[in-house]
Amino acid sequence: MKENLFLSRRIPLLLLLFISCFNISCQATNNKKESSIIIQIIDSTLLVETDEEISFLFMGDFMQHSPQIKAAKDSVGNYDYGHYFDYTNSLIQNVDFAIANLEVTLAGKPYDGYPRFSSPDEYAVAIQNAGFDVLTTANNHSNDCGSDGLVRTINVLDSLKFMHLGTYKDSIERINNYPLIIEKKGIKVALLNYTYGTNGLDTKHPNIVNMIDEEIILQDIQIARDSNIDKIIVITHWGGEYQSFPDEYQKKWGEWLLSNGADIVIGGHPHWVQPAEYRKDSLNNERIIIWSLGNIISNQRVSTMNNMEHTDGGSSLQFSLYRDSTGEVKFKNIGYHLHWVWLHNKDDRKRYQILPISKSEKILLNMEEKSKKELNKFIDNERSLYLQNNINVPEFQYNLKSDSYYLE
Repeated sequence: MKENLFLSRRIPLLLLLFISCFNISCQATNNKKESSIIIQIIDSTLLVETDEEISFLFMGDFMQHSPQIKAAKDSVGNYDYGHYFDYTNSLIQNVDFAIANLEVTLAGKPYDGYPRFSSPDEYAVAIQNAGFDVLTTANNHSNDCGSDGLVRTINVLDSLKFMHLGTYKDSIERINNYPLIIEKKGIKVALLNYTYGTNGLDTKHPNIVNMIDEEIILQDIQIARDSNIDKIIVITHWGGEYQSFPDEYQKKWGEWLLSNGADIVIGGHPHWVQPAEYRKDSLNNERIIIWSLGNIISNQRVSTMNNMEHTDGGSSLQFSLYRDSTGEVKFKNIGYHLHWVWLHNKDDRKRYQILPISKSEKILLNMEEKSKKELNKFIDNERSLYLQNNINVPEFQYNLKSDSYYLE
């Protein structure tokens, strides 16, 4: 189970009474992470530093097309999405922060899919129960149901105590809540979220949808810096759809963001996965960019998308941040997961399920031949893309015995 957020570092004073050497390392374990305390004497001054780390999982677009809404409705009119996550518990629950893009509104009835998304509130409840901590809401579907839909989406997420960012009822709410700053184990991170557009649907005053705009982003980055954060993460909704590589718009803004204060850039919207890069220069400056995570779950697949075989799954980026002995926060354990949407019938109902690829290769699944063929095609396509084009971002592997993921 995930630990409480917004923790602060404390070093018990009694510990100092037991120092008998210049460098002491001791382990303190809890139900999720191990932490260590390093004590050093430099120039006759006792320095007490904690070597802590926090982990992140970024996934792509949560979509909800009309066939998904229909399939989720049971015989008495309730909506059940819990089965979406039957195979993802150890993927999502074993990180400190799981973050994704909510590419629907929660505008209430009547529910509908593309092109104007309005999903049942139960969808957000299921996403929360699956272990997600933060949702971004600035995307091209933010205004699908007008001002009422935008505001209701925020209200539903607030009622569930979701952390969220990207859309706001008014400027006061944005000032009070943006950038979204999360702090845990002494590490402080600012999250920013922007979209290229809203499908031509105007944002009604006083509502705000964060747009990709140089002046606005620079102001937001400065606000983050003034809050003494350790890392800035920018989540962007951008680029041409149905492409395996970033277009010129993505390249322009991606490099601009990395040059103007972003430590990590997380891309979405193309509905296909695109490569990930971990960059480290001669001065040991570190940056991460993943151009597109693709879909988490949707009804987009080969049979419905004119042989667009890349739409039926996505990727996720996992990494940890840790504070080293000099006090600097750095990256570790950077890698990706692939996951595919398994669409099949179970108990006389259509099921959509998120299937982590490395896990699917270790467990027995009662899968029909058509699904096996689609799954294998997705694996071949996306794994080849990442193996050939990722820069220092390998794939996490699954350990069946411990039900956990690791990097080789």
